[in-house]
Amino acid sequence: MFFGMLWALTIFAMLGWYISLYYKKQLITVLSTSVFMQICIPLVLMYPFVFSDKNVSATGLKNYYMYLQHVNYAFLICLIGIVFFFLGSFLCSRLKRKSKIINIKNQYRFINFITELLVKNANKITFSIFFVALLILFIIMLKIGYFQNIFNVRTFSMSQTGYRPLSNFFYSICSVMITLLLVSLYIKKSKLLFLYLVICLLFSLTSGTRGAVLHSLLIIIFVYFTVNQRKINKNKLIQFGTLGIILLLMAVYLGNLRNKQYNPVFVLNNLSESLFYGNNFSDLRDFSWVMAYWNGSLLYGKTMLAGMLSFIPSAISDFRSHWNIGVFTATTVGFDPRVHPGLRTGIFGESYFNFGILGVSIFGFIYGYIITYIDTFVQNYINSNGREKKDIIFAVATGYIIAGLMINIMITAGFFQIYVYIFVLFCYYFYNYLTKIFISKFGVNHE
Repeated sequence: MFFGMLWALTIFAMLGWYISLYYKKQLITVLSTSVFMQICIPLVLMYPFVFSDKNVSATGLKNYYMYLQHVNYAFLICLIGIVFFFLGSFLCSRLKRKSKIINIKNQYRFINFITELLVKNANKITFSIFFVALLILFIIMLKIGYFQNIFNVRTFSMSQTGYRPLSNFFYSICSVMITLLLVSLYIKKSKLLFLYLVICLLFSLTSGTRGAVLHSLLIIIFVYFTVNQRKINKNKLIQFGTLGIILLLMAVYLGNLRNKQYNPVFVLNNLSESLFYGNNFSDLRDFSWVMAYWNGSLLYGKTMLAGMLSFIPSAISDFRSHWNIGVFTATTVGFDPRVHPGLRTGIFGESYFNFGILGVSIFGFIYGYIITYIDTFVQNYINSNGREKKDIIFAVATGYIIAGLMINIMITAGFFQIYVYIFVLFCYYFYNYLTKIFISKFGVNHE
């Protein structure tokens, strides 16, 4: 009864917050979408569904009864993290409000640097270079035998740890390419870039995971509505909701493709079970599940360090092969980490298993501060005078990209993606450097 009331109060509080954002013309921002995707859906809205016995099909009967005893405690831990997230957000907004009065031009230098680098180098030449590199990687993977199950390369990758870095790099570059291509096509249509986009999407679909494709599509949708947030009305909200439903259907269908279920009618008939009781938004359930089998010994940063060392292949690192978060969650509940990628414990799960309630509070606070910092940059950029729409789109997209990367601080399973973006930015920087030398010598523009 107590936790049911607590859940209802949380729902009303978040609903009130979103209503206030709507009237402020800030309904779709980096902050609001981060809260919705990482907190509202997987940790709050899913709470009542975790108790249903329909989850047995995904967990098994024994595991279902085991995790049920820990759901309320896991939910309470998440609420503590949410409170500290908003405390960090509040502090950042207060500090930025004061500092904006003093000096706004020298703020956000790091984000501005990345934005400028992307703006200057998002052209057909750089996309073509990366696309050729992707083709070479694809041919190598084809020769190795990656694509025996065309929609589930992840299974092959998990069983062949020596080749896993190759597939990780390939699909990470695909994800970066898809995002940047969508942003570039939003600004200016191009048949060549559209062709690159279609091929990269097809490449990504073979991975067996939905994240790369759906995350990139979400970013461009969020960018569009953020750039045009002053024009948001009921019709725009209907469009936004429709796109959200389409992406949900795509997520469920791609999950069925991985299991060799190609019939879309079957997907529609089982839609509610897949959404509410499957593995699409199972963060709170999985958090409770791991907690049920956990021995209570804190990890003291081991999984986080393993994530940050993701540039070292786990095949040659005993530490990474034993302590990465996927292996920890899989082995804790009794799965074989060689065939199971691990359970998804949400944005507060890993910090809890490493540092307890204190870790949830500290990391929640830091994450809230960082996301609000990025959000403030985006809002200031949109509201500043004299900006071309192209520059605004790239700045907003950069904000969403960085915010998406910051989730890897909370869930280190995807930390490798940060290194891939650093690699891409370095390539862009090097390309820009060579271009300047070429222009200074021959007086020819690289465009």
